[in-house]
Amino acid sequence: MTEIFFGTEDDPNARFVELADCGHVFEVEAMDQWMDQAETTSDGKPVNVQLKLCPKCNTPIRTCLRYGNIIKKILADFERIKQKVLLDKVRREQETARLRLRVEKIDEFPDDKKDIIKTLKFKNLTDEQVNVVENQISFLTFLQQLKVEIGKAEEAEQARPKTYESRLLLQETKDDLDSKVEQLRKRVMRIRARFSDQELEELNEEMYRTQLVIDFRMLKMQLDIRALRLGSMDTVKVDRLKRELDSDKPIGKRTVSV
Repeated sequence: MTEIFFGTEDDPNARFVELADCGHVFEVEAMDQWMDQAETTSDGKPVNVQLKLCPKCNTPIRTCLRYGNIIKKILADFERIKQKVLLDKVRREQETARLRLRVEKIDEFPDDKKDIIKTLKFKNLTDEQVNVVENQISFLTFLQQLKVEIGKAEEAEQARPKTYESRLLLQETKDDLDSKVEQLRKRVMRIRARFSDQELEELNEEMYRTQLVIDFRMLKMQLDIRALRLGSMDTVKVDRLKRELDSDKPIGKRTVSV
């Protein structure tokens, strides 16, 4: 040994170890410290699991009796990470397959359906991306139910004899309710990295409010078209419901009970 590398090579009692993978020789105590130290990045963060490298040439150290336990532990970590990646891949494929089945049932919003299916075909989807898609599907499914309700109510009213004014009222009511659903749809399908807890809460609130608005407007339209007059108590209740629905206050089940 003629080269000083770690600085401990010229000790009279120095012993040395040769790395079989590259042939370089190092003083044992200094090399032990090299093998034991935790690998970190320049800013102090731990690096991903990787084999220890020769301090001279960066050749991965795969074969060395002295450091066999360290090498075995690193290889075991490799295997553990590999299994986790495989399990995550299987779970992700199961999740996307489940979501594809759900989105296939959304027929009222064909463009959104097409976009979601395209997203689910992406490789390496993150958990947050899957979560965004799942929430979008859930909200679109709810909005689709509202559109179906609007369509059924319209069909029921169209089957009745109507004047020009009643037909106009029916069309205006339908257009207004479709507009409310469309506003929510655009909000749901906006590009985002994730749904925050606050946004999910607000969207659920707006979905519930919109459902109540649709039920209320359909009831009011039917009363107007049929020229039905409510009693004083019922009129008070209907007016109170309208005020609550038109306000910006959060709506709970107690709020709308009559």
